[in-house]
Amino acid sequence: MAEMNPGLTLALAPAAGWVAHRLAERLTGARGAGPAPAVLLAMLAAVSACLAAPAHQPSAASLCLGGALTALALADLAALRLPDALTLPLTGAGLVVAAFDLANAPLRPALSLQALAGHAAAAAMGYLAFAGLALAYRRMRGRDGLGLGDAKLAAAAGAWLGWRPLPLMVLLACGLAFAWIGVRLLRKRRAALSEPIAFGAPLALALWICWLVRADLWFGL
Repeated sequence: MAEMNPGLTLALAPAAGWVAHRLAERLTGARGAGPAPAVLLAMLAAVSACLAAPAHQPSAASLCLGGALTALALADLAALRLPDALTLPLTGAGLVVAAFDLANAPLRPALSLQALAGHAAAAAMGYLAFAGLALAYRRMRGRDGLGLGDAKLAAAAGAWLGWRPLPLMVLLACGLAFAWIGVRLLRKRRAALSEPIAFGAPLALALWICWLVRADLWFGL
């Protein structure tokens, strides 16, 4: 996957946001707030990818990840669902990117079985941790808290990031979710506590942030 010209990246972002909006609607059957939020999210993703990339030229892998996460966040916000049609291919794509180091060496990729095994193990860790939490919550409270869609998104995070960033990513996602709850409490008072939280949205944002800073924090792992 070659690097992308920043001008072209920003020019294509609105169209990518519209596609993410339409994809989220088609996969969930729910109507969101229209394409404007999706276009804004796509623009923010494109700008942040450009700023975080060496020489401000993001890799195509980063842009694919940003588009998929935008669609997933929109789907969860609209219908409290993270469709398998997005999470499962995203996990596979993350393993391919890791195995061939497409984010760092796009011109002459070489297969690394060690990287593939490590990121596959991280994907399994992410899924099992979230699925275990979901099962424990269901048994303790008698109702669902986390869904398996969140577990599958955590698996995608492991595939893209590896295992080292996963704990910090989860903490960041929880912090974003608590901030969101705080805003809702200010607006709706105690009534907000009875409303479900689309945890996939802060989880997607946390994954994106960790991906953008990976070179500095994870030493390329």
